[in-house]
Amino acid sequence: MAIDISIATFIVVCASAFAIFIYLKYKKLAIDSSKREEDTKRKMYELAILKELDDRMGYSLNVQNIIDVITGSLRQFIDYSAVSYMLVDPEKIIFKVHLEKSISQKFIDEIKKRMLGSISALLDYDYSNQRIEEVITGAILSEEIDKKVESFFNIPLVIAGKVVGVLTIADTKSGLYKEEEMTILYKITNQASRAVSRLQEVVESEEAKLNSMVSSMSEGVVMVDKDFRVLVTNPAIRKIFQFDNIKELSVFDFIDKLAGKFDFRQQVNKSLQESKILISQEVQINERFFQIAVSPVKNILLGNKENTLGSVVIFHDITPQKEAEKMRENFTSMIVHELRSPLDAIKKTIDLTRSSNANKKKRETYLQLMRDSSSDMLDLVNNLLDMAKIEAGKFDIIKKNSDLRLVIKDSINFYGVSAEYAKLKLKSDIANDVPSEINFDAHAIFRVISNLISNAIKFSKEGGLF
Repeated sequence: MAIDISIATFIVVCASAFAIFIYLKYKKLAIDSSKREEDTKRKMYELAILKELDDRMGYSLNVQNIIDVITGSLRQFIDYSAVSYMLVDPEKIIFKVHLEKSISQKFIDEIKKRMLGSISALLDYDYSNQRIEEVITGAILSEEIDKKVESFFNIPLVIAGKVVGVLTIADTKSGLYKEEEMTILYKITNQASRAVSRLQEVVESEEAKLNSMVSSMSEGVVMVDKDFRVLVTNPAIRKIFQFDNIKELSVFDFIDKLAGKFDFRQQVNKSLQESKILISQEVQINERFFQIAVSPVKNILLGNKENTLGSVVIFHDITPQKEAEKMRENFTSMIVHELRSPLDAIKKTIDLTRSSNANKKKRETYLQLMRDSSSDMLDLVNNLLDMAKIEAGKFDIIKKNSDLRLVIKDSINFYGVSAEYAKLKLKSDIANDVPSEINFDAHAIFRVISNLISNAIKFSKEGGLF
């Protein structure tokens, strides 16, 4: 009987041990399964958020938009009372908080304080007195919920090796966040940061090329964004406005210099609103004249969607054209004046010839006067034609072997009567070593010599010799 009891006891113990073994094994399997399920869930979240970042980032360098994508997806992965980020801007601190649960303002102030401390430590600068632009979204604030920050962790936001802010998750419960969640968030933010850093490097490289090109331009160039912040200026624009001593230019520098001449802000606004290039009439700046072109600057994004980045204003120096135009006007005025005199002389000489009983000698004198006046007019017309040909780039020199002596002799014979009438003597003196044939434009040289002789006759005193 005792043996039966021992056997029964042994069987019970073995069965219990086996049951415990099976229980523990299945429990371990359940734990492992749950762990694998959690790992799979985290992995799926990681892949989903990375794909969403890839889809929504595009070619964006806006860190705030990228962090909005990350914070907006956290609720499907991790439990929190508030998720927030803080970004450092040159003029302010951007602090944005999204509340998943109702909390008090005191809770937010605590988060803000901790984040400012983190940024100050990371950047080795005291940001406690910096202006903060605060935005709160999500659940409502309730001062009746007097709960403190119990779970809290920061993720530094690093772009191109520089800390630009922090991302923070906080909750009213303690011991909430595990290493796995923090690791995934670190991985996601780091990958987004690397993508932005690579894009920024590309942009900076292209900007360097663009700046080199803009710097070499002779036209003055200034580019402003949609908020009228000056983005690009080149050396030419500084020279035009004499801005050598101003390190950082603002739009007000240009507005002040162009006051009463060109409405800089209005023209840029009009160009952006109408999405077209505007070209001004001539504007005088510091003794020089410029034509100003204003054009919107657009970035073609995916889907052929146009995104206006700002406006570029180009100052083209038209002073040389103005001076050439003035010279043409002066030349035309001079030609008209010069033509009036010989025409008037011809008219009067004809009237005298017709109305008087002049003898043969006087008639010859009148005819000579008409010939001289006609010759002067012909010279003026030829000069005018030459000027037009030179401006058109069609002034041709026809060179061939000719005798310079004959050209000089023909010029003297042509003006012989005029010189005699003016009681002057024409005489040529040519060196013996001048070749009989020279390769030159005989017609052009004849006109040059004739102009010299004509002027000499006109301005020489009676009895002179040349």
